[in-house]
Amino acid sequence: MTRRQSRLVRRIIQLALLAWGGYMVLSSLWGMCQTAVYLHETITVTGKVKDFRQRPFEGIREALSSGNLSTGEDTAYFPIVSFSFDNGAHISRFALSAPDNATPQIDADIELRTYPYDPSAPDKTPWRPEGVQPARASYLWGGDALELLFGLTIGGIAYLMLRSRRPQSATKQAPKPQRKQAPAPAKKATSAPAPSVANEEPFTLSADPEQPKKKRTRKPADPNAPKKPRAPRKKKEADPTAQPKPRKPRKKKQPSEGV
Repeated sequence: MTRRQSRLVRRIIQLALLAWGGYMVLSSLWGMCQTAVYLHETITVTGKVKDFRQRPFEGIREALSSGNLSTGEDTAYFPIVSFSFDNGAHISRFALSAPDNATPQIDADIELRTYPYDPSAPDKTPWRPEGVQPARASYLWGGDALELLFGLTIGGIAYLMLRSRRPQSATKQAPKPQRKQAPAPAKKATSAPAPSVANEEPFTLSADPEQPKKKRTRKPADPNAPKKPRAPRKKKEADPTAQPKPRKPRKKKQPSEGV
């Protein structure tokens, strides 16, 4: 694989990660909107646990939404509850479709959210049984919140990788500026030399002009003039207390042997 092909494959992977992260973010936001509409249309009732069913979790998403942070191999419990509305309508032995991580206690109270019972509804069923869910924030918002977090993380990493590659490619593809050739120096026209300032006479206010300074000249030496005697050099006096230096022994010449 050439270098250009490897860059293309890397760019495709980064774009795929960015698209996957964006899809997860949009999906989680859509789920949160549906949860907000559900909370607006439902009411809170108190029910009692009559019995329960158990089975393993179907997947990690179901386990995380029920509050279980482990894998989907643990046991999921589905309580069978009974509750009543304010207008006197009573629902007995209804199996919840939402799993629970902990074993429910028999005759224990549980908070539920359900659609209100309306006998004057035009449809055949004045009550929607599919809307009964436990009133737990971890169940209502947990799965969508985790999906939003994962989507933002994956999309952010892919975006930073793409952004870090852009300046390098831009600098490589940018054409190098051409150097402009310096223009040839124009020939200067010969002109008359300007008068030097040093040759001009200074302007003075005195009436008498200043006399020029005389240059010092050496007189030629007189060849008949007697020479001055040189002073005798001073000899160094020997130190009587100094010890005499030892003399090196002379090397005796060895007689050469006859052949």
